[in-house]
Amino acid sequence: MLELTGRKVVLREFTAEHLNDPKYFAWLRDLETVLPIYRIEYLLPLTFDALRAYVDSLWKSGRDAFFAIHEKESDRFIGTQRVGHIDWRSGIGDLGILIG
Repeated sequence: MLELTGRKVVLREFTAEHLNDPKYFAWLRDLETVLPIYRIEYLLPLTFDALRAYVDSLWKSGRDAFFAIHEKESDRFIGTQRVGHIDWRSGIGDLGILIG
C-alpha cells in the first residue's frame, strides 16, 4: 500500500475502510466542511450508493489518485486528498483536499 509520510500527516490510499467510515459521509453533509471546497452539491440529497459510485469511478479512472489523510501522531482519519484529471504525459493534475 502506498503511504506518504509528512511531519504531521500520513497519506494512505483511500480504501473501502475509509469509504465505510461514517465520519467520511458525515463530512460531505457538513456545510463548514464542503463550503471551502466549493462542493455545495454535496448538501443536496446524497445517497451512500451514489458516493460509493463516485469513489469507484476514482479508483478505476487511471487519471485520479485518491488518498486518506491521517493525523500522524494519533493515526486518526481526518480527511481526503485527490489528485485528479492527471495528464501523465505532461505531469499535471488538479489537487483537492477535504479536511473533516
